[in-house]
Amino acid sequence: MESSPTPPKLTLVGAGRLGRTLARLWADSGVFTIGEVITRHPASALDAVNFIGQGTPRSIPESSLRADVLLLAVPDDQLAAVATSLTDQIDIAPGSIAFHCSGALDAACLAPLRDKGAAVASAHPMHSFADPHASLETFTGTFCALEGDATALAQLEPAFATIGGRPLRIAAEAKLLYHAGGVFAANYVTALLATATRLVEAAGVSSDEARALLAPLLRGAVESGLKLGPGAALTGPIARGDSDLVARQAKAVTDHDAELGTLYRALGHATLKLACERDELDQAQLSAIAKALSVPE
Repeated sequence: MESSPTPPKLTLVGAGRLGRTLARLWADSGVFTIGEVITRHPASALDAVNFIGQGTPRSIPESSLRADVLLLAVPDDQLAAVATSLTDQIDIAPGSIAFHCSGALDAACLAPLRDKGAAVASAHPMHSFADPHASLETFTGTFCALEGDATALAQLEPAFATIGGRPLRIAAEAKLLYHAGGVFAANYVTALLATATRLVEAAGVSSDEARALLAPLLRGAVESGLKLGPGAALTGPIARGDSDLVARQAKAVTDHDAELGTLYRALGHATLKLACERDELDQAQLSAIAKALSVPE
């Protein structure tokens, strides 16, 4: 009976939440075996190895290391420098691949490794890795945006698919816009929740009660928007054409906090565009709302 082929060896550079989660998922599924886990601090490398269940912790790469697959899981502003330093510290095996998981940068920042013979790519899972243990359970269904060299993509696409990811190819030049979409959907929604909570608190409601009060509205808006589309899911004073309420509310928020007033008006204009797409308000109503959202002279 023939033995199964040995999976490629993954070398992990950086041991943050994303890197260790992906390494654990791949180790558990048998996609890759985990070789060296390299960080600047020995304790963090050891902690990552313990989480992954495989690997050898190292704080300094050894020149004798040969990587089949190299994942640079380091902050964006360190990627180019780390890629350059690795060309002198790791022996890039023929046919190897190197990739990073930045949502904003493309594979070009790994050019030094490409020059040494590696096929390079970027692969960004649209997923929050705040809790690695939770991510092990929730990663399935995550879209993973990939771009780069064809050889690297041919290996990474099935690697992500095996652990439940949904590979999606995008153009390198579109990555900033793609990532900005994720920022709006995750980070800015969180900021809007904080803003909404502050306004409800200003009405004398406690912080806990404010979040509880807003929770069904937030969940309902997101769920309806995803199911029906943003335009069809839109409710509220702008959708109804209630320009008088919009004007009074914009003034009240501005009087309370000028910065929040600016935000209210900016989001109001974005909401007005959705209302235009619904084609349920006449031009007079739309114009009245636009006037209500204008900054008073």
